[in-house]
Amino acid sequence: MKKHHSPNIILIMGGQWGDEGKGKIVDKYVEMPNRVQMKTLIRSVLYHAPGTSRFVDTSKNFTQVEMMYRHHGGDNAGHTVQVEKNTYKLHCLPSGIVRRGMKCCVGPYVVCNLELMGEELALADSCGSEVFLDPRAPVILPIHRLIDRGREQAKGKDAIGTTQRGIGPAYEDLISRRSLTLGDLVSPDRIRTCLLNGHYYEERAVIARFLDQNPPSVDDTVDYCFTRGKLLVPHLADTRRMLYTYASHSNIPVLFEGAHGVMLDLLHGAPPYITSSLCSAGSVATSYGVMPQHVVTVVKAYTTRVGAGPFPTELTDALGDHLREKGHEFGTTTGRPRRCGWLDLVAVAYAMRMGGGTHIALTKLDVLTGLDEIKICTGYRMPSGEILPPFATLTREILETATPIYKSFRSWHRDISNCHSLNELPRTVWTLLDFIQEHLLHPITLIGVGPERNQVIWVGH
Repeated sequence: MKKHHSPNIILIMGGQWGDEGKGKIVDKYVEMPNRVQMKTLIRSVLYHAPGTSRFVDTSKNFTQVEMMYRHHGGDNAGHTVQVEKNTYKLHCLPSGIVRRGMKCCVGPYVVCNLELMGEELALADSCGSEVFLDPRAPVILPIHRLIDRGREQAKGKDAIGTTQRGIGPAYEDLISRRSLTLGDLVSPDRIRTCLLNGHYYEERAVIARFLDQNPPSVDDTVDYCFTRGKLLVPHLADTRRMLYTYASHSNIPVLFEGAHGVMLDLLHGAPPYITSSLCSAGSVATSYGVMPQHVVTVVKAYTTRVGAGPFPTELTDALGDHLREKGHEFGTTTGRPRRCGWLDLVAVAYAMRMGGGTHIALTKLDVLTGLDEIKICTGYRMPSGEILPPFATLTREILETATPIYKSFRSWHRDISNCHSLNELPRTVWTLLDFIQEHLLHPITLIGVGPERNQVIWVGH
C-alpha cells in the first residue's frame, strides 16, 4: 500500500487586527530561494541562559512554492503585492496569481464576489498563473451587500465599521445551510432553485425594512449570477483532492494565505468588532483536514486598526498621526485611515496562542526610525489595579478597560531601509528584536525594513 503523505503547509496569518503586511510576506515566501535556512536570532529561556544572544538553528529546508491557497474571508480584505515595477491590489484570489506558473486555489470557506473574482481571473490569465475554485465556496449576492449597508445605516453612531461588502450576510447564509455556491452557477435553473430554497424572499423583506428601495428580484439575481458565473465555472475544481494529490508526489510546501488577523477572528476576537470568518490555523484544518506545520504570524512593529472597536495602545495625538503618514496607513479595500498605536505584545501573544503561531514576520520596522523613544506594551493593568494574568482571553471588556504597561526602548536615527542582513542593523534594533522574541517565545524569520518587495531581511539567510 502506498504511504499517505500529509501536505506540508505554511500558513501566513495576521497577528493583530489585520493590515499587518501579509501580502508582502506571502510574496516573499512564494519566492523563497532553494534551501532557505530558517535560522533564528532568539534570546529565550527556552534555549539558553538569559543575558546571552546567539543564533539558534531551528532550520527546515524549503524549495520554491508552486501552489498556494486562499482559505477564508472575502473581498473585505486586500493584499498589496509588488512585482518588478507593478503594484497589484488583490481582494479575492491568492496573491500568487501574479506569478507565472503558480497554481492558485480558492477554498470552500471563502465567500466570493463574482465581479471582482472575474477581474482577478483576467489578471491571472495575463500573468500566466492557474486558478482553481472550490465549487462549495459561497457566493456574495447583491442583496447581501444591501443588507450589510442597511444594518450599518440603521445603527447610526453605533455602527461597527463594516466594509459593507456583504461578507457577514453571505456567511449567515452559509451557517443557515442556504448558500448559493460557485458550483450552483452552472445553470439559471439551478441558481433559481437555490435562491428560492434559500429564503430569498425573506431577505428581500429585510431590505425593504432597512432601505427605501426595491431589492433585486429573483430574475435579476439569476441573470447577475449566471452571467458572471460563466467566467468562473471553467475554473471549478476539487481543491481538497488537488492538495493531497500534490502532497503525494512532492515535498515542496503549499502556501496558505490568511486574511484579516486573529484579533478579528470570529471566535477569538471581541464581538461585535470582528470579522465573520475564522482566521486561525484551525480554519485550514477545518477546510482541508490537516494543520499547517509552520504558521508565520505577521506582526507590524506598531499596531493599527480600521473601524470601531477597543484598541488599548492607540495613539490619538501627533505621534499617531506621524505613524499613519509615515507608514501610509490607509485601507487597501476602503481607503479609510487606520488608527495607530504602539506594538501590543499582550494582543500578539494571545493571537499566536489562539491562532497556532510558530514563527514571526515583523513588518514596517523602518517606520519607527527617528522616534524619540519606542514603547512596547508588555501587560495590561485592570481597573482593580491587578495585572491581567497570563493566558487570559482578551474579551471586549478587558480590551476596553485595560491600561497598557509599557517598556521603553531607544530608537535609532540611521536609515535601515537599505539593510539586507542583521549585521547591518543598528544594535538598538537588535535589542528590540531580542526583546520581542524573548517575550513571545517564538522566533522572527523575516523583517520588513521598507515598502519595496526587496526591502526585507531573512533572518539567518
